[in-house]
Amino acid sequence: MLFVQINDRKGEGKMGSTTVFLIMFVVFSGILVGMGVYSKRWVSDSSDYILAGREISTPVNMFGICAIGFAGTTIALAPGFSILLGYIGSAMWGLIYCLCGLLLFGLLYSRFIRLCGAQTLPEYLEMRYDGTVRSVVSITSVIGMAGILANNIVSCANNISGYTGWDNTLVVGVIFLIIIAFTFISGLWATTLTDLFQVCVGVIAIPMLLILLAKRYGGFDAINANWINNDFMTQGISGIKLKGIALTYPSILNFIVLFAAALVWGNNYYWMKIANCRNEKVARNSFILASIVLVVVFCLPLGIVGSYTGAFLGDRFTLKGGTLLQTGAYGLISSTFVPLLGSFFIIGAVAASISTASTAALGATAVGTRDIYQRLINKHADPKTTLKASKVIMVLIGILTWVICMFPGGPTYIFAFANCWLVPPAILLGLGALWPRFNSRGALWGALAGMISMAVFALLGDVFQICNINNYIYLATLGFIIT
Repeated sequence: MLFVQINDRKGEGKMGSTTVFLIMFVVFSGILVGMGVYSKRWVSDSSDYILAGREISTPVNMFGICAIGFAGTTIALAPGFSILLGYIGSAMWGLIYCLCGLLLFGLLYSRFIRLCGAQTLPEYLEMRYDGTVRSVVSITSVIGMAGILANNIVSCANNISGYTGWDNTLVVGVIFLIIIAFTFISGLWATTLTDLFQVCVGVIAIPMLLILLAKRYGGFDAINANWINNDFMTQGISGIKLKGIALTYPSILNFIVLFAAALVWGNNYYWMKIANCRNEKVARNSFILASIVLVVVFCLPLGIVGSYTGAFLGDRFTLKGGTLLQTGAYGLISSTFVPLLGSFFIIGAVAASISTASTAALGATAVGTRDIYQRLINKHADPKTTLKASKVIMVLIGILTWVICMFPGGPTYIFAFANCWLVPPAILLGLGALWPRFNSRGALWGALAGMISMAVFALLGDVFQICNINNYIYLATLGFIIT
C-alpha cells in the first residue's frame, strides 16, 4: 500500500492522525460535489456535458491536463523509480511521459483534431478507416478507460486504508460514489473545475514536502552520502540501473510504449482535451504549458522525494530487506510528519487520483455516448435525449468499473488490463496519419490481434499464474509489436 504508518505511534497518536485526515477528506469531498452542483447550470445538452461546449480556455485546459498527469500513478512511480533505478531513471520516466507523450501529442495533433471535427478518437477512426474499426475500438476503449478509472479508485482506496486502517472495501465504495457524483451532475464542466482545485492542492503540497525534507536532511550531498556507491543519480538503492532498449520492464523502450503511446496517444480523454478547446492555438499552448508544469512542479520534485526516502528510510523497502514496495515512498515519507502535515500531503495524493479517475469516467462516457449510443442504438436522438443517455451510460460504466475494482491482483493487474485496450488505438492513429496506404483491413485485424493477445497473456500471468510473459517482454510492448 502507498500510505503506511512507519512510526510506532500509540493509539492516541494514530487516532489523532486519522481524525485530522477524516476532517480534511470530508471538506475536500464537499468541495468536489459542490463544484459539480455549481457547474450544472452550464450544461444544457450532451455537447456541454462531454466537451463543455468547446469553450475551454488555455489556463483551464492546462490545469486539466496537469490534473491527469499528476495522478496516483505519478505519485507512486516518480519516487519509486528513484529508489529502484536512481534519480535519472525517475527523471527519464517523467520526461518521456511529458515530452514524448503530452508535448508531442499537442504539437502534432492540435490542428488535426480541431479541423477533423471528431469529438472522440473512435469517431475519427471511422473517418479514416470504416465503421467496423470504430465499433471495435469504441467498445474496447470503454473497457480500457474503465480500467484506468478502476486503477485510480483502488489505488486511492489502498492509500487511504493504509494510512487510516479503515476497511478497504468501504473506502473503495466511498471514493467511487464521490467520483461518479460530481461527474454525473455536470460532466466535463465539473471535472474541469475540480481539476483546477486539485492541481492547486498539489502545487502547494509537493514543493512544501520537498522544502521540509531539504531542511530536515540536507541537500544532494546528504542523499549521496547515504546511497549505495554514493551514486543516487544513476542507480537505485540496490544497485539497479535503467536499461535502454531492453524488452523487459523497466526500460526506456517500455517507457515510450507505455507512457507515451498507450496512455496518451491511444487514450480518448487526451483527444477530448484538444477537442474541448476553443481553437487549435488554445489546445496546443495548453499541452505545451502543462508538459512544462508537470516536469518542473511534479515529476522531477517527486523523484527527489523518492531519493530522500531511499537514502534515509531505505531499509523499509523490499529492495533492502524491508516489507514495503518502492512505490510506497511518498506515503512512507509523509507518515513521518505530524498529523496535520501528513494528512495534507495525503489529501494531495488523493486529489491526484480522483482527478484522473473522473476524467477517465468522462472519457469512457463520451465514447459510450458518441460512438455507441448515438451511432448504434439511437441514431435520431435529440440533444436532450442524448444528455439523459450520457448520464445513464456513466452509471453503467460505473457498474463496469466496480466489477473491475474487484478483480484479483490489485492496481498493478488492473493497470496492465487497461493498457491492453489502449495500445492498438495509438498505433491506428499514428499509422492512419502517416501512412496513406494503411487500410481498414490492416487496422481491424491489427487492433484485434494486439488487444486479444494482451488480454490473454494478462489473464494467464496475473490471474491464473500460468505464464508470466513480462519475464521475457513487457505486455504493452508485446501488444505494440503484434498490432
